[in-house]
Amino acid sequence: MEIDKKDSKLAGVQAQLTELMAVVKEERKVRKEAEERLDRREAQLEKALKTADNQPPAPASPAKGPKIGIPDKFDGTRGAKAEVFINQVNLYVLANGHLFETDRAIMVFVLSYLTGPASSWAQPWMKKVMSVSLWVTNLSI
Repeated sequence: MEIDKKDSKLAGVQAQLTELMAVVKEERKVRKEAEERLDRREAQLEKALKTADNQPPAPASPAKGPKIGIPDKFDGTRGAKAEVFINQVNLYVLANGHLFETDRAIMVFVLSYLTGPASSWAQPWMKKVMSVSLWVTNLSI
């Protein structure tokens, strides 16, 4: 009877071993399939990288629009001269909007093109702009 018990235990162990071997075989199959998928994806990636290397680089900056001349200096003369100055400033600011992100930037730009009586008239504005600028500069120090 002891031999029968040993034989039965041995048969049980052999059955477990057979099951384990089947599991190992299945795991190897799954692993092989995963490695093959990985190899295919790596090949696709290498191909995509080679294709990307052969393409010309994208432009670094957007195409520039038409070049707009800077406004003429303005001395405060009323009438047509004033209208021309305003139109020149508007065109320049419109064409170069990236340079004028704030109203203050536009104001500084316009003030820099005033001469004679117009410049004298604008002195209080210039002082105000400069005092704000100095205050902000001192604040950041």
